[in-house]
Amino acid sequence: GKRWAAEFATDFAGKSTEGFDIETDLERIGVVNQTTMLATETEEISQFLKEIMLANKGEGSFADTRDTLCYATNDNQDAAMQLLTTEADAAIVIGGHNSSNTYQLATILSQKIQTFFVESAADIQGYQVEHLNLTTLKKETTPFALSNCTKVVIASGASCPDTLVDQVVHQILRLKNITISPEEALKKWMQS
Repeated sequence: GKRWAAEFATDFAGKSTEGFDIETDLERIGVVNQTTMLATETEEISQFLKEIMLANKGEGSFADTRDTLCYATNDNQDAAMQLLTTEADAAIVIGGHNSSNTYQLATILSQKIQTFFVESAADIQGYQVEHLNLTTLKKETTPFALSNCTKVVIASGASCPDTLVDQVVHQILRLKNITISPEEALKKWMQS
């Protein structure tokens, strides 16, 4: 009611279009967001807003559009969540450091696996990895002997070219002194 309208007006002061009136302009809402956001966060925010709207405005006040999230982003995030069950020594996430969906993949994987968000194979050297620090959002170099890893998870953003992924796989094989083809290495891993 009135209390909710007053809180809304205070919390969103200067953040709405001129002439916006909560009493007449907020009868029904829909949620629009960057489709490369973390899908679970989008769901939580949407559910929170839905509960507020239902409590204050009743049925029909919230447009449910959760099925419009970018399918490639959803698929990548779902795959990353499944990879959290893998016992791995490291995760390499490949993509542009300005890519929101790639950042989200790195964030998901970093919950359980030491994760390096790299832009290219050149970022991966014998005993160090140049990567984006997920907290400071600055590029840094971390000592890490990839050659000692038994299992490495590899993921890439939705817009990352396959050639960049191939180059990273080749670099990892080279650092581990593995002479089989990337296809054989991936096939062997997928069977274990």
